[in-house]
Amino acid sequence: MKLPAALVGIGVALAAVFVAARAAAKPGQGTEGGPTPPAPPGPLPVGAGQGDGLDFLATLPKEPTAAREEAIFRAVQEGKARFSWSTLTTRAGAHSAEIPVMTDALMIGSSNPVRVNVNHRTAQRIADFLVGGTFEGLVLFEGVSSPR
Repeated sequence: MKLPAALVGIGVALAAVFVAARAAAKPGQGTEGGPTPPAPPGPLPVGAGQGDGLDFLATLPKEPTAAREEAIFRAVQEGKARFSWSTLTTRAGAHSAEIPVMTDALMIGSSNPVRVNVNHRTAQRIADFLVGGTFEGLVLFEGVSSPR
């Protein structure tokens, strides 16, 4: 089943929320009787990206192919992606949490930046890359594109 690009973009945005939630975890925090979250990764990436987004877009296959997904992932690894974060604060009774969330979709390039969509597997790879390991919270995306 092929998903509309908007849904894939929403998936990337959700992935960023999950990544940010993982990053916000502090060692020693845990729910009563529950596991203690692992230590958070280093600081979340912030920056204006690198290169011209339109030039990058011109190199991408038009169709959703493995080569397109790999090119976008490589751009993130090479520091060409733009990241901007804000803090979401939530409270429930005496408990509160501050969670960094992305304020915009994944963008590539510093000049003429372009927003790009990726499939759920690439979103998982990007999340793993950003937190420096495997982020298990994103397995929920596996069922999104699989036929029932």
